Amino acid sequence: MLDKYTLKDNTVDSYVPVTPIKPQTGYIHKEESQQFSSNEYNYDGINNVPETTTEDTYSETVHRKGLSSDVKDIPTATANSATDYIGVVKYDIPHIIDEAYADFTLIDVQTNSFTTLGSANIESLAVPLFDTADTNPKIINLFNGLQALRIPANKFNDITVTPTLNKFGKYYVKISPKYVKTTVTTILLRNHVTWQLVNVNDAEGRRQVINCDNTPFQSTPWGFNGINNKQKGRLHGSIIEIWDSGEITKKQTKVSVENSLGLDGSSGIASFVITPDVVGYDAPDQVIGGGDVLRVYPRETYFNPIFIEVDYQNKDLDLEALIKFMKNDAARNLKTGVIEIYDDNGVVIDAQGNLNGTVIQAYQISQQKDAEVRRRIGTT
Repeated sequence: MLDKYTLKDNTVDSYVPVTPIKPQTGYIHKEESQQFSSNEYNYDGINNVPETTTEDTYSETVHRKGLSSDVKDIPTATANSATDYIGVVKYDIPHIIDEAYADFTLIDVQTNSFTTLGSANIESLAVPLFDTADTNPKIINLFNGLQALRIPANKFNDITVTPTLNKFGKYYVKISPKYVKTTVTTILLRNHVTWQLVNVNDAEGRRQVINCDNTPFQSTPWGFNGINNKQKGRLHGSIIEIWDSGEITKKQTKVSVENSLGLDGSSGIASFVITPDVVGYDAPDQVIGGGDVLRVYPRETYFNPIFIEVDYQNKDLDLEALIKFMKNDAARNLKTGVIEIYDDNGVVIDAQGNLNGTVIQAYQISQQKDAEVRRRIGTT
């Protein structure tokens, strides 16, 4: 959806109302109606053996004490699961954007023609809306779900020349969530696993696991290098865009249903399971491969991108048009009731009585009951 805003004066800061929306997600399992954990206990072919050395036990052995054998294999939902998913459902809720986790960019169609825009990598033409020296708030809160974006003064004026050059026209602003960019290193392909083995390590092969470089997840605003360096599950529900290695073509957008960042430095790997992940779902040019770039938008700060068309108009034109209407030559067609206003050169009447000149305004005059109605029907 494109919001539109008319700007008349860019010599001062202006504020554009925006209504941020955040998607909340739910996940649809493929075969089972519960999650099967791969790290809570092992299956020795006969019995479920509690695994007390893994960090995902969540006191699992305590919860299962005294339970009969036929219910001991009921696991809790964890960040590392053997469950496979067929898709995601979502609903939208109001959101408040924290500018620390948002990017504010601008496309200038005055500088870049539509021909240029149509043949270029659009993102390479976007520039920051705010200068680096601008430390004033970029967006302010009004209500939950209603904020105001600041349009900085003289963003669309050239104040380096005298007099100031006002660059009237249309500009396009994007407010988007920040993301972490990483590169796919290896992909573990899915394998069929019999139901008896869903609780052992082999069950990992039931889903396609994508391994990436974990370095970009360190030293970020989200603080993934926390007390729990593993950070399992924190990116559950995060939007993941899949781009080719040159970041020219976006292949697909999917959702993370499992993750393990492994930021303790032992592996150097960040692992993801994404959905939809159904055999045959991806078109040939959409299949993820080694070297592809993932843009991971953490769920906790994600919101639907906001697009705004800013139409910077010359406020003096309204007054100028009024003056022309009052002072310039005009002619009224007595049959149609159309009044035409001419430019400053006026109207020229030739020998045959024809009217010649440049019409800059036109109005239709009609009668409605006892009233004369004037409607504007054209301008140049």
